Amino acid sequence: METDKPALRLYPIYLRRFDILHKWFEPFSFKDLKDQRSNYTIGFDGKMLDTSNYFYFPQDGSRYSERFTFLKENIEKNAKAVFTRYATVEDFYRHKVQPLLDNGISILPNVGADWIFFYLKSSQLVAPHDYPIIRNKIMKQVEMMNRRGEPNVIEIYPKLNEILNALEQ
Repeated sequence: METDKPALRLYPIYLRRFDILHKWFEPFSFKDLKDQRSNYTIGFDGKMLDTSNYFYFPQDGSRYSERFTFLKENIEKNAKAVFTRYATVEDFYRHKVQPLLDNGISILPNVGADWIFFYLKSSQLVAPHDYPIIRNKIMKQVEMMNRRGEPNVIEIYPKLNEILNALEQ
């Protein structure tokens, strides 16, 4: 709910990181180590969770208790939803990667590159028998993104075989 006064606007996001999906990729990333380690595996804002995206606190301090209670309740509810749904790497795989077995590649992200290696690593760890199918679908998306000139894919593309070899050892 917006206020009719100048207000501070807070925008909480709910992020989950699985180090096992990130650490192996560190030597291949074009990002500096600090940036890599502040990256997350999966993230949501309130709108993605069908709740409030922004929280407003009038600058004059009015309604502070009411607004703080509303913020606290929403953050607790949203954090619990994210951290329960994505408690393990297996959960990440089940919700984000496994659906590729039933659907086309259209459900794959079409920007960025880190997701490629999170998806592949989780597939290798959780369902190695499905890894070849997942890899094939992801590589089709990578090729399309490379042809389209997606900047992150262009950065990793020359090292793609080396990266995949390291992953698959």
